[in-house]
Amino acid sequence: MNSIVPAGHAWLVVAASASTRTLKSTTTGIEIGRVVDEILDAFAPAPLTVPEAYRQDLQLSPVELSARYASNSVDTHPLLPVQLWRQHVQQQQTMTGYWDWVSQQLAMLAGVNRS
Repeated sequence: MNSIVPAGHAWLVVAASASTRTLKSTTTGIEIGRVVDEILDAFAPAPLTVPEAYRQDLQLSPVELSARYASNSVDTHPLLPVQLWRQHVQQQQTMTGYWDWVSQQLAMLAGVNRS
């Protein structure tokens, strides 16, 4: 059996404990155990649009975004999690800090919405 699962294929959670999950590929049947944080880092979803609730964030600078969400216990934008930024950094798609990246991503998503 091939141990590599092609990108874009679905995974199911087939077992769970406090901090780990067992995932099963729906394509190959391969099962892997992962710590929840590893799963979030590897599979962080990317938004396609800016929901209405976050439209006001388009007017904010990176410093203002940070201040707005500083009360958030994880200090992250609800639409653009730190895990997604980490993926971009690891893949050398950005060299900016988290809040600068959030500001850039929001602007890009807003441009997509207008077209």
